[in-house]
Amino acid sequence: MFHKGVIAVAVGTVLAVAIAFTLGWLVGLPSYDSEVLARSRPTLLDLGIVVAAGGISGYAKIETKISGW
Repeated sequence: MFHKGVIAVAVGTVLAVAIAFTLGWLVGLPSYDSEVLARSRPTLLDLGIVVAAGGISGYAKIETKISGW
């Protein structure tokens, strides 16, 4: 059952990427401006924010006073 699940996830992922690529190619997406391109090149500051947010989220999840579990 695990083997079938892994195959299903892999096939689904490949199909989703292929369909998205095909639709994007057919539609002819416009070129992106500098703001969008700047957001696609993360910096070390972005990495720090992500790590801090993950740590805060993990702490909030396990702390009973915050999560309410």
